[in-house]
Amino acid sequence: MIRSGAYLVLLALGAGAQAATFTVTKNTNAGAGSLHDAILAANAAAGPDLILFSAGMSGKSISPTGPLPALTGPGTEIRGDIDGDGAPDVTLNGSGAPAGVTGLRVAAPDCTIRGLAIQSFPGDGIHAQFAPRTTIQSCHLGVARNGSTRAPNGEQGLHLEQSDDCLVGGSAPLRRNVIFRGSVIPTGVFIDASDGCRVWGNHVGVNRAGTAALGAGGFGIAVFGLGGPADGNQIGGTAEGRGNVIGGLEFGIQVFGNAEGNRVSGNLLGLGVDGSTAIPIEILALEIAGGATNTTVGGYNAASRNVFGAATTGIEFADDNTIGNRVVGNYFGSNAAGTGQRTMETCIRLRNGAGRQFIGESGGGANHFTPQSPNTTIGIRLDGAGNDSVISHNRFGIRPNGTSATVANHAIWIDEATALVDGNQIARAGIGLLIAGSGNTVSAYNNLFRDNSEAVRVNSSALCRLGNLGNAATTDDGNNDFRTSNAIYIVNGTPGNIKAEGNDFHSTVRATIDAKIFDKLDDPTAGRVDFNPLQGGVVPTGGADGALAVTGVAAVPLRAGTEIAFSLSTPARVTVEVLNLAGRSVAVPLWDRPTAAGLQRLVWTGLSRDGTAAPGGRYLVRVSASSPSGEQRSAVAAVTLAGR
Repeated sequence: MIRSGAYLVLLALGAGAQAATFTVTKNTNAGAGSLHDAILAANAAAGPDLILFSAGMSGKSISPTGPLPALTGPGTEIRGDIDGDGAPDVTLNGSGAPAGVTGLRVAAPDCTIRGLAIQSFPGDGIHAQFAPRTTIQSCHLGVARNGSTRAPNGEQGLHLEQSDDCLVGGSAPLRRNVIFRGSVIPTGVFIDASDGCRVWGNHVGVNRAGTAALGAGGFGIAVFGLGGPADGNQIGGTAEGRGNVIGGLEFGIQVFGNAEGNRVSGNLLGLGVDGSTAIPIEILALEIAGGATNTTVGGYNAASRNVFGAATTGIEFADDNTIGNRVVGNYFGSNAAGTGQRTMETCIRLRNGAGRQFIGESGGGANHFTPQSPNTTIGIRLDGAGNDSVISHNRFGIRPNGTSATVANHAIWIDEATALVDGNQIARAGIGLLIAGSGNTVSAYNNLFRDNSEAVRVNSSALCRLGNLGNAATTDDGNNDFRTSNAIYIVNGTPGNIKAEGNDFHSTVRATIDAKIFDKLDDPTAGRVDFNPLQGGVVPTGGADGALAVTGVAAVPLRAGTEIAFSLSTPARVTVEVLNLAGRSVAVPLWDRPTAAGLQRLVWTGLSRDGTAAPGGRYLVRVSASSPSGEQRSAVAAVTLAGR
């Protein structure tokens, strides 16, 4: 009898835990058939429950005049997608609700909200608090049911507060949410002190079709570890369909504060769903700041690649203790196909005390940097931050499909920071690697420089190692390749000497190499560049430095053209050439002419080789001299030509 009685009790408990279904048939604020009463009934019922909407509710709006009850029953699902097409069929309109009212509140685990358009509430669209494993799918938050008209809520579109392991969207298009930022607190998705949440396959700041911006301003997705840690969240994913489309905002994604081990992968930022249409992000596509650590941006396959399309800046790292983040396998300033460019000024910037970061890796971790803008363009900028960062195996100035990109001002600019620059392809820049600062050391090894006006420039009192150990062992080589179409190999703008041993300059003749190095032989206030031995321990031929020197090169703009001045230490044959910032010859005012020692002057009229007026802008003037004994020297000056 005891055994039988226990069995009956278990049956009763099992029957009581079965899911109940409550159907909303009216768009009234309360009463039988209302959403208000359906939520109360689901909260009171045991077990996971389902709230459906009748067919007659399709296209209807519910306009609460007060707060709806919070979902307090674990496992409750609200399903507003009546016809199952992945788009909302019912609207919650909070335009008449009192101040601070949120559309839906979730206060229990394992709840699901599907297929609702939640708009115009004074508070959040949805707020899940202490509600782990909440799922939000097929909803429009701050967006009308048509998917193309913004109707922002006052605060966040979606606020996940201390709610771990939530899912927003999904891999399948039918699970996609369309989310717009709030009007007062301008954030689309706010992950607040929550771990392990996944934001997959959503359109944030763009319409349901993924073709145009819903509006301007604000933030797309924010992961904040302030009230507690926000670790291990995924914005996008490493499988097909999990990437988000984010555009039309001021800021795309933020990872901030006590946030460790988050991943940002597979997203289109500043682009439409086609991966080509520019939907610009006004200021910054991704910010990692406030002490966020060990974030992975990108990955090692095509599905995990982020494409940073149209934005002023791609990624910014900022603030003390922001350290150990990794950027691998992404496109910057590109379309998703890797065949064309989109407007971007700076691809990656480190500032305001940010620590060591890792940008690029071998084995499929290369990033492609192709900035393009009417303003100054930079691939990577370490702006007094990022000490000991590693910039490795990236491609600059080359589109992912292998074609040449628009010339950038700077591929890599390191100012007041130490770094290792290793194994990169650096092409088509005014300056490939610019190093500036006071005593900071940058080591550059195994890089390929091509088609740069200046491959490497070191300014102020910064230090640079381009092969630094001063012996013939091949293991000490810098292994940088300067051979291909660089107008100038190295410019030493510091008073100290630079070691550049063990590199390939496409020649073993000292004078030939010196002709494309700007140092003490060209400017007596500068230090020397020591390139002996060459790659593999080869000693350059031609003896030590001779008596020929080209100094005092200056180019002064005139009303039409430029006056050029220089001095020779001994008589020589001289060629003066004007180059654009891509290193291409524009004009040759003087060609292989015997010239006496001393101060020399000539005028370039501003006409190009074909007799047409050269466009206004910045140019380089290169003076090359060859002595009767075969010594060769050169020097360079910059000039800005006024347009005609």
